[in-house]
Amino acid sequence: WTSMEWNTTTCRALLEEHYPWFLPQWDEYDLYIQRADVCRYFVLYHYGGVYADYDIRPLRNILPIITQAQVENKQVMLLEKDSEIVGSRVGGICIGMMASVARSEFWESVFRMLQYRRWRGDYHFSNHLPGIFGGGPQGGISGYWGKLPHF
Repeated sequence: WTSMEWNTTTCRALLEEHYPWFLPQWDEYDLYIQRADVCRYFVLYHYGGVYADYDIRPLRNILPIITQAQVENKQVMLLEKDSEIVGSRVGGICIGMMASVARSEFWESVFRMLQYRRWRGDYHFSNHLPGIFGGGPQGGISGYWGKLPHF
């Protein structure tokens, strides 16, 4: 395993070098969490691998699950918050821990959804929800779960 740490500076450098078309949207985000959420999507798209927040601790070994996903030719692994891997009192998609192959079409769909939500302007309707709906799970993943390809 190779461990990489990301912050707004290193993520912006990744976007500048490889995804400059997304920089105007990145610059429009009002909240740090919006950039942090979007950063993890681009990192997984670009490099593939496993993403985990510092405050996420798997309840059991994830290697057998990743191995099974590879056997089944799955491109992306998203966990539900109430799963047996990541425990939580709140349901939904856990973007604090994800796994993906590099260049998955799933993330391309997520990027299109983020741009669509930006174009519609529908993540600026309250003081605390832009982080969730702007770049977070509701804006990028579960908000349009039925419209995204499932891998």
